[in-house]
Amino acid sequence: MAIDEHGNKTDGYGELYISGPHVMAGYVGKGMRSPFVNGLYHTGDYAQVAANGTVSVRGMLVDVVHTKNGPIALSDIENMASENPAVKDCGAIGVGPRDAAQVLLFVVLAPGIVSPKDINHWIQTCVEFDIECKEVQEIPKLSNGNILRQLLK
Repeated sequence: MAIDEHGNKTDGYGELYISGPHVMAGYVGKGMRSPFVNGLYHTGDYAQVAANGTVSVRGMLVDVVHTKNGPIALSDIENMASENPAVKDCGAIGVGPRDAAQVLLFVVLAPGIVSPKDINHWIQTCVEFDIECKEVQEIPKLSNGNILRQLLK
């Protein structure tokens, strides 16, 4: 099931909670904070569960930015920006207060095709969120390809 930020079950996107015989009962030892509450395992994933049980995961809950227009997964912004042939690589972060954050999109552009201003205008036509683009030479990543968002900040 998906649980929204207020702790209510939702048909929309929220944190994915799971339970069942296939899920472990908990951790041994006292040093760790348990991800289990009332028998439900908090996965930390931002997901939606359809009526037929199909789960759609959009990313990690920590990578969801709460803007004045609602929550948005940073991976959705990155995937959308990557569709533009002028964007060679990109990474997004959220900055500002929790419920009024702004998304900053860092882009590595193919030389001579467009400017960051052009990409910023294109993105504003694609989404209803306040997104600002900044051009960088490289997106910091781990060897597995995960973006180091802390370094972008």
